[in-house]
Amino acid sequence: MVKYDLPAEIDYILAKTNRSTLSYIGHSQGNLMMFRLMSISDDYMKKIDAFIALSPVTYGLKVTSILRHYYYIQGLLKTYPNLIIFKNPYRLLLPNLCQNILFKPVCQYLLYLTVGMQKHNMIYERIPAYIDAVTMGSSPWNTVQLNGGPLLTQYFDHGKEKNMQIYGQSQAPFYDFSRINSTRIAMIYSEADCLNHMDNVKRFKNELKMKLWDDYLVADPTYDHNDFLWAVNSGQLFELIESRGFRYEQHFLTTPDGYILQLVRMVNPFIKTVDKNRLRPILLHHGFQCSGTIWLIAMNGHLDHNGNYYEMDEKNQILTNNNHMGNSLGFILATSGFDVWLANYRGSIYSTNHTHLDIESSEYWKFSMDQLIHYDLPVQIDYIINHTKHTKLSYIGHSQGALIMFALMSENSSYVEKIEPFIAMAPAFCSYQSKVKSILKYSIVLRNVFLSYPQRFPPMITSSLLRTICQNYFIKQLCFMFNYLMLEYFDYGESENLRIYGQQTPPIYDVSKINSTKIALIYVKNDSLIGNSVQILKSKLKGINPDELVKLLDDYEIPDQTYSHLDLLWAKNSGINVNKKVLQILNFF
Repeated sequence: MVKYDLPAEIDYILAKTNRSTLSYIGHSQGNLMMFRLMSISDDYMKKIDAFIALSPVTYGLKVTSILRHYYYIQGLLKTYPNLIIFKNPYRLLLPNLCQNILFKPVCQYLLYLTVGMQKHNMIYERIPAYIDAVTMGSSPWNTVQLNGGPLLTQYFDHGKEKNMQIYGQSQAPFYDFSRINSTRIAMIYSEADCLNHMDNVKRFKNELKMKLWDDYLVADPTYDHNDFLWAVNSGQLFELIESRGFRYEQHFLTTPDGYILQLVRMVNPFIKTVDKNRLRPILLHHGFQCSGTIWLIAMNGHLDHNGNYYEMDEKNQILTNNNHMGNSLGFILATSGFDVWLANYRGSIYSTNHTHLDIESSEYWKFSMDQLIHYDLPVQIDYIINHTKHTKLSYIGHSQGALIMFALMSENSSYVEKIEPFIAMAPAFCSYQSKVKSILKYSIVLRNVFLSYPQRFPPMITSSLLRTICQNYFIKQLCFMFNYLMLEYFDYGESENLRIYGQQTPPIYDVSKINSTKIALIYVKNDSLIGNSVQILKSKLKGINPDELVKLLDDYEIPDQTYSHLDLLWAKNSGINVNKKVLQILNFF
């Protein structure tokens, strides 16, 4: 494969495309082949202008999965090179079996045993496809060589006599990776890889004489060998960011009750590392049932070679000009002097890990909005402030993302001082008087069902937009909508409330205690989801003087009367109607 297959593939593509170089991304053995080829051919090293190695297997596999037992049958595999374990129809049998609901847990466990895929990183419905993909077959000799322990850097060992005939020596020669002098190699790897030990990665990096173009350790401590390809969170948000020309950083932080949250930091590649620390940090927090992607998908767009961000309409015509501001707020802020961080609260697709609870257990899902307020949001704010060495943080919350900040400020005045400013978009502050017009007003009838079964909300057949954005299908969190009837702590029922709170009814979050003058409200008149809750919220904000309403930094009602709850994020003209105002407010500071 190193001597014939890979060179033939490279040469064919270059000839077909009339180009002199190509980019190459390899996974696992796909990297080993390229490293071997580069070590024996300077010509092919020059033909690869970017080599990205995902989970680079180079030195012997330190296998922790059941594949380590291949050692015991390597003699059989050498003797019978026509022994193909996954022949048709055997190869087709497993994926078909795995489509059966009774066999899926078995197939899931099989993937864990062989390639180490963690359950919470799998898309459950894709298990048959995973099984099908890992049973495509290979030669027994390739299997023997790949499982050759510390001799993985050797040519194939045919035995002393045959080695003498082929190589002119009794032992198979080694590939010398120190000969590789390319500076266009990037490596992406993880600590939890069951097939590729960190010791081998470090050893290989020491072997290379040239500095790597990028050296990236995946921050998720549970990422395994095939999670680079198939993990639930391997794409989507990150693909969105990269497709627009930006980069990103993943930051993982643990809450006091053990939930592992992921913050995604957007990186503008045109801003130098020295200047990045001078950028103003800003945290964008999504609403109910959504994720950090909500801030990025209003329009297609890209960074040009000068670092300018342009957006395109449905016909791919450039929209951004003096009369049009971009609609995707995350990208607009990242090109306007801000250090943009995207929040993903517990249980959302990008924050599914826990220090000891299984995501499939009911214990994992026994949390309410109170935990977002008391644990998740403070941890996120403090992490960003400490990481960026700033003393204050700007914050934009949409819907529930605004609600949890109001609740936190009402409970802890120290966070009032840390946020400058707080922009609340369509803040979902409700009371019994609020007039919700959408079908969600009927969700109260399901309250007891959701309380009794605190597992994830079953996936629904939705449009591709909803599949991308509202990636959090969890039942317990729908109870937040009931809590909106009053901004109160979670209602466990009279007896449990008495045990937890010392009273039969849950206490309320008293927003009249908030005395910040750095709060701006952006809302619409005809919001079908939150009704007239903004007016009720404004009447509750008393500030220092209880006889006077707090002076808002800005009180902005969108002039377009057709706007509703999500139009603040995704309307075709949200750039002019919303984002322009957001930048004006932020520029006060």
